[in-house]
Amino acid sequence: ILNQNIIRENDSGSDSENENEQNRKSYENLSEELVQLPVHNLYQPNISFNDIESIIMPFDGDSHQSIEKWIELFEDAVNMFNLSDLHKLVFGKRSLKGKAKLYIQRETGVNSWGKLKNLLLSEFSYSCNSAELHEMLSKRKLKDDESLEEYFLKMKQLCNRGNLEDTALMQYVINGISDSVIRKSILYGCQNLSEFKQKLRVYEKMRSDYDKATENNINFCIWNKN
Repeated sequence: ILNQNIIRENDSGSDSENENEQNRKSYENLSEELVQLPVHNLYQPNISFNDIESIIMPFDGDSHQSIEKWIELFEDAVNMFNLSDLHKLVFGKRSLKGKAKLYIQRETGVNSWGKLKNLLLSEFSYSCNSAELHEMLSKRKLKDDESLEEYFLKMKQLCNRGNLEDTALMQYVINGISDSVIRKSILYGCQNLSEFKQKLRVYEKMRSDYDKATENNINFCIWNKN
């Protein structure tokens, strides 16, 4: 009887060791499978149209916008999120405004991003010659309701329709600002567009401070007269 009990205990210990070994191997196999899984199967970010809209401006078919440049920026954004062709199509259509939106709404069979892109290129692709580009830039002035940065970006957008040196762009931007040459002198002598943008911010702050000081002086004079 004693021998039988010893045998049973040995068999029980052996079964327990086998079970532990099987569990260990199963865990190792599962870990290897998880490591081999693509990242997007483990975590898929939730992307909304607001994410795309915050990165690029909508395209409205305006003559100041380059469809080639807009498509390049749009594809950079959607490829960054690794979106499907269906998402590109839906987000692309939602990014259209004005003439561009009306044009696509009249078209049929636009069921892929490739077709949408080709239609936009065929309808809105346009490049102007140097004379036309210089004329557009010379006529474009800083508006009362736009910041200097907005004005600069729109002028830069115009340049996408042709080839223009950065120095020429900077000069057109300066010419389009209604202010004295002395006050605008800070904007001259920039070596590149990055430096020019920094000086635009400084100049805009100076303009704002000057306008406030002028307004305060006027109010002070009026108060003294009264």
